[in-house]
Amino acid sequence: MRLLQFLLVLFLFSCIDENRIPDDVLRPQKMSEVLTDFHLLESKLSNLDISRDSASIMYVHFEPQIYTKHDVDSAHYQESLKFYMSRPKLIGSIYGVIVDSLSVRESARRIN
Repeated sequence: MRLLQFLLVLFLFSCIDENRIPDDVLRPQKMSEVLTDFHLLESKLSNLDISRDSASIMYVHFEPQIYTKHDVDSAHYQESLKFYMSRPKLIGSIYGVIVDSLSVRESARRIN
């Protein structure tokens, strides 16, 4: 009987959709947009000829602007990031979008 209960519980957990995104988590498109802006900020700061401490101060200064731009608060973003980071397939697809977006931006920059 215990084996049957164990198998039933195992079956039920296997039916849970790992890729289902809860309502309180940023949608993948929005998450990719926010992450893209954070990566662009990091890139810009790393290309400046300033100390790591100064770059950190500037990052803290510009971080709220990214949240405001995307109408997201830091707690919502952090919880969403935590959700996606625990699901390799989902975060992988989000980073696929980010890489494509950054590639398009780089191509456009080179043309201009």
